[in-house]
Amino acid sequence: MRGYFGFSWWRFSNALSPYTPAVLVEMGFMGNEADRIRMRDTPEFYADIMLQGIQLFLDGYDREDLDALTPVLHPVRYAGTEGVAARGSPSFGSAVLERYEAGRRLMPVDTAGDGWYEVFSRGLWRGVWIHESELE
Repeated sequence: MRGYFGFSWWRFSNALSPYTPAVLVEMGFMGNEADRIRMRDTPEFYADIMLQGIQLFLDGYDREDLDALTPVLHPVRYAGTEGVAARGSPSFGSAVLERYEAGRRLMPVDTAGDGWYEVFSRGLWRGVWIHESELE
């Protein structure tokens, strides 16, 4: 979720620092009556789930691994001479959601291997995938 607005320190001044440990907790949807009632009437249900999750994380966390605390920063890239196809997932078979003109500055927020970078699309308000073969 590196592209999520609350964690996108490079896009929003009110976002968390990349050096601040954080977690996003989604407990349900207020628009769903069953979720809304459970959140209102049995908060201990959610508290227990969060406690279990935190305990499982801490039990498996290597406190000596200081590299895990360093945010991953990907270098700025630029669209190649033919432009770039922004896809819905990291696959050439995925739908092209946008096209970026040659020379456009792109800031990757994540990678998926095999040369795929995720960038945030302001027009779509979501992450899209570009391939390094289409970059400068």
